[in-house]
Amino acid sequence: MRRRFMGRPMMRPQPTPQRKMFIQQLREMGFSPDPNVRKQAIVTLDGLRNPRAILALRNIAENDPDPEVRALAQQSLARKVQNIGAPGQTPAKVIWDCDACGTRDIEGVACPNCGSSRPDKQDYI
Repeated sequence: MRRRFMGRPMMRPQPTPQRKMFIQQLREMGFSPDPNVRKQAIVTLDGLRNPRAILALRNIAENDPDPEVRALAQQSLARKVQNIGAPGQTPAKVIWDCDACGTRDIEGVACPNCGSSRPDKQDYI
């Protein structure tokens, strides 16, 4: 059980029978002796928005015995990593330290403590 910010427990939703069956089928596809079935598993993983899909693609890209399957997984993995900051997703916040007083700020243009302006972009954390 994970904890939420206010200390209350946060329960994961129980997977539906359809979701359990889908996950089981995808797992079986990934371990199939047929490279075409494993390629289809990669295509399916490529369409998922779950961070675990990236881990699965990485595992396939590094360990699959078939070079074509590894290449497809590497292409899919590269596409997923490239799209992490794609439109429609929340952009990463800029975190910076004030040169004058050392206060850390997020996204502001001036230090909330001393009022100094944000440093040049290359100095961001």
